[in-house]
Amino acid sequence: LLLLLLLPPPRAMFPLRLARCCAIGLQSSARRLQHIYNGPHYGGFDALEEEEAQEGAAGALLHRKRAGAAAAGACVQEDACPNKRPERVEDLIEENARARKYVNETSKPLFALTDPQGVFATNELRMAGVNVFGFDYDYTLADYNVALQEAIYQIAQTILVKQKKYPREIYDLPYDATFPIRGLHYDVQTGYTMKLDSFHRIILDTVHWGHEPVSPEEVIKTYGGLHVPEDFLSASGRLQQLNDIFAMPEVTLLANITQYFRDRGVVFATNHLFWDVKHAVTITHKSGLIHDKVMNHVEKFLTPNPKLKTWLENLRDCGKKLFLTTNSHWKFTDCGMSCIIGSDWPEFFDVIVVNAHKPLYFTSNRPFRQYDPHRGAPMWERVTSLDRGKVYQEGNLLDFLDMTGWKGSQVLYFGDHVHTDLADASLRHGWRTGAVIRELQKEIEIHNSPEYQRELAWLMILRSHIERLQLAVTDQNSSLLHEWRLEHKATSNRIKSLHNKRFGSVFTARMGATYFSRRLGRYADVYTAHIENMLCSAPWHTLYPRARSVMPHEVLTNEFDCSIFRRDCST
Repeated sequence: LLLLLLLPPPRAMFPLRLARCCAIGLQSSARRLQHIYNGPHYGGFDALEEEEAQEGAAGALLHRKRAGAAAAGACVQEDACPNKRPERVEDLIEENARARKYVNETSKPLFALTDPQGVFATNELRMAGVNVFGFDYDYTLADYNVALQEAIYQIAQTILVKQKKYPREIYDLPYDATFPIRGLHYDVQTGYTMKLDSFHRIILDTVHWGHEPVSPEEVIKTYGGLHVPEDFLSASGRLQQLNDIFAMPEVTLLANITQYFRDRGVVFATNHLFWDVKHAVTITHKSGLIHDKVMNHVEKFLTPNPKLKTWLENLRDCGKKLFLTTNSHWKFTDCGMSCIIGSDWPEFFDVIVVNAHKPLYFTSNRPFRQYDPHRGAPMWERVTSLDRGKVYQEGNLLDFLDMTGWKGSQVLYFGDHVHTDLADASLRHGWRTGAVIRELQKEIEIHNSPEYQRELAWLMILRSHIERLQLAVTDQNSSLLHEWRLEHKATSNRIKSLHNKRFGSVFTARMGATYFSRRLGRYADVYTAHIENMLCSAPWHTLYPRARSVMPHEVLTNEFDCSIFRRDCST
């Protein structure tokens, strides 16, 4: 209704039509864009950047040639596409100005606010059909703070210096928790760190060598474009994905050492650096060094979680079965769980499996062994059943299924690692799966901020106006199209910086999904920032996906309604 103040006096009855249109538009926009990464990929602007990067200095000539071609094509479109007739450029300019004024001056949220503690479904999930709840431990039940990442980083530094004989100055490179995001890829051959979208395209302004960005021209030259072949992304491929929270120290250490070598002119092989750092981080876990550090000062890394205890109690009271399957060893798990919910924590679980060695656990035939907590060692008897009150280690999923009978969609398993915890359980065995993605809470808080909502609304308005202006562009007004495209890019960069100045959002890449978030949607039926958020989802609830549209031609449920800024709302 505020738009009545911004528009010229209407014809008879027009106020009623305008009020109704704007009310519907604002109401519908408030229901949209809950998670824009589920929306259709809009690649036009990335494609434009790729062309300009390839052309280099010829970019201005390319722009003029493109404008001329668009002007020539407008006449063809008017006859061939009667439903897409060109609009008057003057009307678009006026509408653009009204939209900018409204977005900048409104004090109301432009999109519906999302609950940072919400549980979000990518696939419909009937909780009443779930009889068994399973859990990973690290970063699922155990919500470590950033001190753990810094501790892993420091231990890995020591291993590199003492075992791999790296320069002692490596100790002086501090851990920067603001540098990385989850889901980045590292090119073993070039040493570049980057973010990919769901179509395996490189996001140009996220490519870094050490701490410094790589020019678009160099990226295009290196990869022959922006597309990354499928074989580059295999487990042994050229691009290695850094997929969980434990990878944060790894990517930070890679960037810090790369920058250290570059600043000093040290010649080094990037693949050697990658495997050295990966080895150091792996040893940090396998040697037990990080486990000892946490157990000696557990209160520094973990805090009690009464909400989690309440939820587990509720599940038990409802007759649900619970199990724990973790790669961590018994003493470490026991120490952490005792801190989180109390020393009686094993009583909540029907089956406890430690040292599972996921993802090998899902595909191997290695037998289970019972673990004796008092002796601190495994027992020798053959395991023929998985009993409550006992602890088991190693094993494999097929034996687990045979001994428990917990199969298919009656099982809901939660983990933090999309591939290690969820992929095989979902694809091979039909379990329902839940992902715990702690970055989600911060991301939603950013999305709820007035600054983000203004920038995003303006970005989507610009996109709509650019699409419509393309039908009416001529040699005389082609500069306006170029100007709006530059503004679109600048707005997109501001949105990126609100998340992370180097890599942007974990979940979105421009107006589409990241490689990480598309796989999250593929392997996880539900996801949330913290496991205790499930307390608000009763065992008889059904969780529904919010965005129903899956293809660009369908009715879009996650697009901002730009039509509310048009003068004639009668249609």
